[in-house]
Parts: sequence; C-alpha cells; structure tokens
Amino acid sequence: MLQLEQPFKQAWAHSDPYAEILALQGETFRQVEARKTLRFDFAGESYFVKYHRGTALKEVLKNLITLRLPVLGAKNEWLAIQHLHSVNVPTMTGYGYGQRHWNPLERE
Repeated sequence: MLQLEQPFKQAWAHSDPYAEILALQGETFRQVEARKTLRFDFAGESYFVKYHRGTALKEVLKNLITLRLPVLGAKNEWLAIQHLHSVNVPTMTGYGYGQRHWNPLERE
C-alpha cells in the first residue's frame, strides 16, 4: 500500500519510492534502531520523512508484556494528520504514506 502526493507522485512514478526514500540525504533529527526522522530538500522545498523498518521480536514481546502496543510504523501519525485536516485543525501536510511486507519484523 502506497499513497503519494505531488511533487513525489510524479517524480517517483517510474522508480521504487522506497528506494528513493532510502537514498534521501539531509539532516537526521532522530535515529533509533528501527526508525529515522530526516529533513531533506526536494524541488526547492523542505520536507520531513519518518522511516520505520521492521522491529525485533524482542521489542514486540517487551511491549506486549508491558501492555503496550509495539510501534510498527507511522500509520498512527498519518491517520492523525488526516483527522486533524478533516476537522479543520491546522497541522502539517502529509505528502505520502506507505507500508510493505505483512510481517511486522520485516515491515517498512
């Protein structure tokens, strides 16, 4: 599942958007084991990308044992942005969201 908005939809129409995201360079704001937040410039504008890579089984089990749901992607943030827009609350604009692989340990 992948949803892209302009300018990325057109720019990455004939390439693998996941490979394009991995190739982005810019200022890293946060990087932990399976997540990275990066600010980058594209077509004269600044954007942020939040990239999640599959998590370790140990991390999933630790979260479940402590009665917390493991963070497996950025879906919650994407849905929150969409909801805030739907109720006219000013917030950031999401330009893309995607997820591939069904296995949470391999998910991107």
